[in-house]
Amino acid sequence: TLLFLPKIDRSSPFVQMHPLGWGVNRRIYEEYYGWSVMITRPSTLSQSKHEYLQSHSIPLILTNKDIPADNSWYEYVEYVHFDEKTGLAILHIAYQDQPFTAPKISCARAALRYVDKENAERGCKYNSSNGRNDTIISSKPDNIVCWTPIIIYSDNDPDFPTFLTEVLAHDKPPAL
Repeated sequence: TLLFLPKIDRSSPFVQMHPLGWGVNRRIYEEYYGWSVMITRPSTLSQSKHEYLQSHSIPLILTNKDIPADNSWYEYVEYVHFDEKTGLAILHIAYQDQPFTAPKISCARAALRYVDKENAERGCKYNSSNGRNDTIISSKPDNIVCWTPIIIYSDNDPDFPTFLTEVLAHDKPPAL
């Protein structure tokens, strides 16, 4: 199974000339390709003129979000995207120094705790036979999905090694 995480195209001539503007991304990604989620720069969330992008059926993922409740994007951005087909719990960490973002490390660690809680509620256990808690197994029937967290890191910050060290030190780290 493949999972595509398309990034919103904001600047191509096609998008700029299309009557839907940035909203054409949703039409193409959702209606043509059947994709279920998008990623973008946090600065997109400061744009209220792109309502056609706002959809519960194809939300944005941004784990380190800090969006006020009165922002029109508030209910269309997921903290963690749970993909049933792949069993992945997808976290997207983006440029921390942009509007509507929160500290990367604390948000990633909180999201990993959330995924762990979701797995515990599903009866999933971590197999530590290899010395790490990185294999998730279900103690319930086979139709239960145990989430494997992964992180999409979209920041060119030179502090990535610190982020990686902190996240991998979590007692339930993401898959590598």
